[in-house]
Amino acid sequence: MGEMLDKGYAPALLQESSPGNFQAILKVPKTEGAKTDRNEAFKDLNRAYGDERITGLVHPFRLAGFENRKEEHRDEHGAFPFVRLVQAVNRFCGKAIGLVRQYQHQRELTEQLDRERLQRTKAPMQTHRGRGPR
Repeated sequence: MGEMLDKGYAPALLQESSPGNFQAILKVPKTEGAKTDRNEAFKDLNRAYGDERITGLVHPFRLAGFENRKEEHRDEHGAFPFVRLVQAVNRFCGKAIGLVRQYQHQRELTEQLDRERLQRTKAPMQTHRGRGPR
């Protein structure tokens, strides 16, 4: 989590789901990019800083104040750790917005190139002195 924070990502919510394991929520306005752009940015961030198996933009997470009942987190006394709220701030993450915009730019560029290719394939065939194609 420290690396993500050091790189300028500013979570709206940060919680410790079990000792040493954190979950962060980075808010990005729905008006930024298309849903596919936001989803690609989310997957990119998860690959870099989180659980790469999580690929959906909407995903349930643990709730602060409740136990994390995964057996692997049970302590020597049989107790489970409580999910602990570390930080909650109502803000958008500028760094994540920038990442979404990068994906949006790349998608728009690809779409433009695809349109241009399609236009070239639909262009009428050139004829040589009116006798048809060479």
